[in-house]
Parts: sequence; C-alpha cells; structure tokens
Amino acid sequence: MIQKRVPQPITRARKTASLSVRIPEELNGRIATHAARQRLSVTVSVERLLDEALRTHEFPGIAFRWAPTGERQPFIIGTGLSVWELYHMWDEHGGDVALLHKNFPHVPPPMVHAAVAYWKKYRREEPPGFWTSEPRREGKHAPRARI
Repeated sequence: MIQKRVPQPITRARKTASLSVRIPEELNGRIATHAARQRLSVTVSVERLLDEALRTHEFPGIAFRWAPTGERQPFIIGTGLSVWELYHMWDEHGGDVALLHKNFPHVPPPMVHAAVAYWKKYRREEPPGFWTSEPRREGKHAPRARI
C-alpha cells in the first residue's frame, strides 16, 4: 500500500535572547537537579520556571501544577479548578460573576476575575477541545461505541 505524504506546515523557531546572570552555587545545583528530574535541559527548565513565576506574579491566585495530560497547566489556588474550566464556567453563566459565585460559593469573585484575565491573555494555550457543551459520562450511562 502506498501512503500519501501529507505536507507538514512550516514552523518557525521562536525568537530567543541570551541572558547572562550570576546566581549562587546552591541555586545552580537546585536548578540542575530540577532539570534532571524533569528530564529537561537546564535551559528549558529555567525558561519554564521563569515563565511560570512571572505569570503567577502577574495573575495572583493562579499557580501551575501537572495536569492529567502530562503538561503543566494553570490552576486557581484553593478551588481545584483549572483556569480553562473556570473561564468556561464564567462564560456559561453569561459573564455574571455574582451568579457564578452563588452557584459555586467556593470560587471567590477575585479568582474568577484572575481566571478570565489569564484566559484572555493566554487563550491560545488552552488545550484544543478542552471544553465541550456535552458533559462527559462514565459508567453505565456512558454512550456505547457502535461496532
């Protein structure tokens, strides 16, 4: 069987800049250990750590943790919700923060505002197909595959 070759889109490398910093030896060792544990280069590890730190300073109430997808994702501290989940909950409530808080009292309004602001800035990072209008069903009520 001959397989058709599908042309791949041309991706351009991100522009990067060089930054030289002097850090304590102990911190350098911690970075190297962290990078080794994550199986990343020191450069990639430092880039991710700095990016996450800057985002948490820019959007108080948001932190990063490992998601079931195996990637680091932004979450709302104290709620158990990802930024993406909270944004879509807000959207389904017509952008009404008070109504969202009434229905989900464990989600304080400032956290909703932080999630919406984060989503607006980084919406391109939301995993494709993350939110669908149809809830996931598991167990005996799950739709069965047709054979």
